[in-house]
Amino acid sequence: VDFWGEPGQTLTVWFRTYVALIDGSPSPTCEIYSKDYYMYYDVPVPAIAEIYYEYSGGSNTVYGEWVTPTIKKWHNVYVTASLPSTTTAVKVIIHGKSDFKAWIDCASVSICTNAAAPDDERGVISVSANIYKYNIEEIPITYKGRVLMAIGLCAEGKGSYCIISTKLKVELLPIVGGETTQDGQLTIEYIEQANEDNHDVDPAEDERLSNMAVTTAQLAISLVAAGVIAVFMPPTTPMVKFIVSSAITGTTYGLNAFRTNPDEPRAVGGSDYAAWEQWNYPDGPTVIPSIYVHSATGYCELSWIFNTDSASSFQIRVTASVHWGLVEQLFNPYVGYYYVVVPKGWMNTFTDITINTAP
Repeated sequence: VDFWGEPGQTLTVWFRTYVALIDGSPSPTCEIYSKDYYMYYDVPVPAIAEIYYEYSGGSNTVYGEWVTPTIKKWHNVYVTASLPSTTTAVKVIIHGKSDFKAWIDCASVSICTNAAAPDDERGVISVSANIYKYNIEEIPITYKGRVLMAIGLCAEGKGSYCIISTKLKVELLPIVGGETTQDGQLTIEYIEQANEDNHDVDPAEDERLSNMAVTTAQLAISLVAAGVIAVFMPPTTPMVKFIVSSAITGTTYGLNAFRTNPDEPRAVGGSDYAAWEQWNYPDGPTVIPSIYVHSATGYCELSWIFNTDSASSFQIRVTASVHWGLVEQLFNPYVGYYYVVVPKGWMNTFTDITINTAP
């Protein structure tokens, strides 16, 4: 959700239009975060963001860190809060100390969820979903409900295990509590993959940047790795590079991102129920084992529309999958030592998202 402010404004936003229910396997986390940009126009004044929410047990307030500007540029005040499933309202406040005067460029508020598969000897995989806009149109159209979101995955192999493929899928689920087909559509607007070996898989014609999709990738990576140290844009493609600290090896590596073409960009209730993209990485025999991918992420922007006159609750499932392979060394008297990848099966994790349109 985006808002534009006026000089000297303290921004307060209430959300009462919907409740997003998150469910996954295993149990994910549900968070809301505010990412707000401001620039002072006279005297440098610190600013802070806070989230206040109401739920069945009462209310609570979570504060971010104070941001103290030293130069005149856009600064980001950021706060994250974990929400109970019974949350009914959320208020975001951006304010400063005395004499707070600033331009507020925009404020974005998102509800996000993470889920990771159980620990496995082959490696780890996570899935993330980030809802950043929801509204119901008042004009007389069929699909009045509209959700903009980003989804992502991250996988990292252990030891000699590598990644043969990853797959990110989102599907329309039946109406909650019944077998009726959901009257809705899903469209992948933009999708990208990143890997540490710089493989450009299924490349799109052009590159572009999506801040929300990149943020969602960071959420997915954070469940697999020790953390994302930095995200930056190189002067040439790839446009985005994640600097990641591995929780498995303790080393630092880069994930270079490239835009791709989705295998199935649209899902329509009543016919095709899922949209997805699968990224296939090198898995053939080689004398250079460094071509094999051991860490990868994928993420996309997604629009979800549905007919609010057909039901009061709508649900989708986001699934992240990885096909593991084991790198083995063999010997041939004609070529010497070489490497092959032995397939070792798929691993999946998912999260379900439900939008209740009734207030």
